[in-house]
Amino acid sequence: MSWVAVEVATTLIEKLSARQREVLQLASRGLTNQEIGSALRISVETVRTHIHAVLCRLGVSNRTEAAAISLAYDTVRERAPL
Repeated sequence: MSWVAVEVATTLIEKLSARQREVLQLASRGLTNQEIGSALRISVETVRTHIHAVLCRLGVSNRTEAAAISLAYDTVRERAPL
């Protein structure tokens, strides 16, 4: 992954609220809206609202593209010095 892609992923993820990041992280793991709602104790409609907001803020059209950005961001965080 290029440095530019990493910087873009970091900038985009940091635009999300904490709850949106939680929803994105779970969606990136392949959970359904129902599973995300159960895990976070929120309604499926609220999950849909968060997913829609995440897609808009990241400028992507689907969960797969959002997951790719999330995974790039997670990779950067894991490699960051303590």
